[in-house]
Amino acid sequence: MGSAVKDWGRGLFIAKAIAVAHRGGIEVDSAHGQATFKLVLPRQAVQAKVAA
Repeated sequence: MGSAVKDWGRGLFIAKAIAVAHRGGIEVDSAHGQATFKLVLPRQAVQAKVAA
């Protein structure tokens, strides 16, 4: 179980980095010893500012 927990930690870290980069986030729902994670991203693309 120890290795699996570490792998989940890495996966969540990567998922959070992707979500934050796209101005989104991660939602967590926990019940009865189980957790569900939802990656939430904005519907509209965020326009990057380009230096002229």
